[in-house]
Amino acid sequence: MSLQDTDSGFSWIILCASFLNYTLVSGTIRTFGILYAELLQTYHKGAGNTAFLGSIMFFVMAITGPVSGLMSVHFSFKWCTMIGGLISSIGMVISSLTQDIEMLYLTYSCLLGIGFGLSAPPTVTIINFYFEKKRAFANGFLTASMGLSLNISFFIPKVDRSLWDTWCYVNSWWFVTQHLLTVGIFPGILHSLQPLLVVTSLGLTMLPTALPLSSFFSNTACLIGHPSLGWLEDYTGNWKASFYTVGGLFIASSLCVLLERKLVKATQSEEMKVRTDNVTEVTTDNIAEVTTNNQNNTKNIHCDDVNTSLMHETS
Repeated sequence: MSLQDTDSGFSWIILCASFLNYTLVSGTIRTFGILYAELLQTYHKGAGNTAFLGSIMFFVMAITGPVSGLMSVHFSFKWCTMIGGLISSIGMVISSLTQDIEMLYLTYSCLLGIGFGLSAPPTVTIINFYFEKKRAFANGFLTASMGLSLNISFFIPKVDRSLWDTWCYVNSWWFVTQHLLTVGIFPGILHSLQPLLVVTSLGLTMLPTALPLSSFFSNTACLIGHPSLGWLEDYTGNWKASFYTVGGLFIASSLCVLLERKLVKATQSEEMKVRTDNVTEVTTDNIAEVTTNNQNNTKNIHCDDVNTSLMHETS
């Protein structure tokens, strides 16, 4: 891209393409709720083991994120996203031919995780390179677009449910594969305010690698989160304990965010106080030094005057 593309009309095309791409990815991810219920009845492997399909996919997405950042830097955002869309489509095709849940760990969880891990981060990253004056607005708009995409993608599980009832689960994979192929189209014209925070903290040049790395740490917990809730349901016989656990974690995370904000404000106030004290101390020292220099200059001038007078008297 060139500097002329920044904050131009083409930037808004990039933003719209990012929205459409993220809608497809997030909509596909949310079809796992339909898959989960059917896979439980098909394979009878238990809630925890079946939930591993989704958690492994999220974990693979997380560890693929840094690779996506490196590929975006060395190649381009477009090629990285197109390769991700192709890999996820291949994963869906192979999953439609798979009859064992153990094989789905490879075809669905790993291949889709790699594909989404390659295609999702560039979608969020690229808009920061095409917006400078309106970068905050663009990230905020993308945040709203992600929320809107969740509502739009609500129909995808509904369609998937209808396909499941009509074609059974094997053939319904093919419909999802078709719209995954379009993931490679929208980045050709190519969650949140997180990219803006990364840009503010580390700079724009570090964004392609820093953003996937931050997603890696935030998504790694998905590896044990989903199956743990499933195993809890297997142990208790209902989902109440799982819902209570999730609710408690949400409350705990909210308290952590609240305490973090207060800690940051207190730290900033302390730093400001230290800076003010340092400035005051430096100013006081400068005034004292200037006063001393003035006094010394006055004494020197007085001594020169006395010496001059003595020389005149001697003459």
